[in-house]
Amino acid sequence: MDNEQNIGVGPQNKSGLIKKILIGVIILAIMAVLIFVIWGQKSDKAEKPAELVVEKTDIFPEVFYSYAGKVVSIEEGKIVMRAEAGSNYLYNDENITVLINDETDIAKLKPATKAEIESGAKKLIERISFNLADLKVGDNIIAIAAENVKNKTEFTAIRIEVNE
Repeated sequence: MDNEQNIGVGPQNKSGLIKKILIGVIILAIMAVLIFVIWGQKSDKAEKPAELVVEKTDIFPEVFYSYAGKVVSIEEGKIVMRAEAGSNYLYNDENITVLINDETDIAKLKPATKAEIESGAKKLIERISFNLADLKVGDNIIAIAAENVKNKTEFTAIRIEVNE
């Protein structure tokens, strides 16, 4: 009978019990990881809001006839100017090619001085005839077309105004 009472208490049975406990803990850990992964996938799907589709709307007028910018280069029959988005109907700064022909009117705009205004000047801006040869890289210009220039990067100017 003594032998029957000591069964399960010996060192051999203790190591077997420890192995069973370790296996149980490992199984529980694997199950916990699987539950966490599955639960995480479900909650990721549930937490994502529906994608918002925003159409890019054109905030600019449908028709406009001019661009303002700084002269970048001058060649025979054309001027390339850098038009800044903040000063024009553009989303980004762009180089605009302005074609010039014999009918293109080029003039320099000279604002009246403070003294001229105080003495009663009738014109606040004087329009001075100007030649293409007098135009320099870096000059600020406004190029005006007879056609709608929206979305165009090249057009023929009917008038170019050089700002002083």
